[in-house]
This record gives sequence, C-alpha cells and structure tokens, in this order.
Amino acid sequence: DFVSGLNSHDQLEVYEPLWLAAEAGPQRVAQRDSFWSGVVLYREKRWAEAYAEFQKARGSETEDDPPLEFYLRRLEPLILQLTQWPVE
Repeated sequence: DFVSGLNSHDQLEVYEPLWLAAEAGPQRVAQRDSFWSGVVLYREKRWAEAYAEFQKARGSETEDDPPLEFYLRRLEPLILQLTQWPVE
C-alpha cells in the first residue's frame, strides 16, 4: 500500500519482506507473482481479475498473510456485487 508523511504530498510504497531469496521455491515465487499481479490489477480497478490473482496467491490454510487478507477483505464486497447484478 502507500503511506505519506504528515506534511508530505509524496506517497511512499510499502513492501513486506517475504523470505530469503535462497529459501523461495517455485511455489513461493508463483504466490509472490500472483500477489503482485493482484495489486497491479487492483490499482487498475479490474476487481474480478485482481480477486482471482489474490486467490491464487493464497498459501496453506494455516499460513498467516495480513497483506493478502487486507486486499481480499476490500475486494469481497465488490465481487459480491459484481456476481449479483445481471449483465445487460
């Protein structure tokens, strides 16, 4: 996400270290790539595509991922609306 200082108009992007590069296997790299794709799609307001990418980024049920859950919580109401409204 972005943060800004109290007296600043600049926005700074915040990143979370995930794991050491030497410990990142193919599955972890795929999860990271899906998460980042989801962020890009989210910023482009492509909600359904972003939600799908965030779903692919999920790890095991026991794995705690607050940044991923943050985006999923933001998107779930939008996805629910998109699936309930008929396409004309």
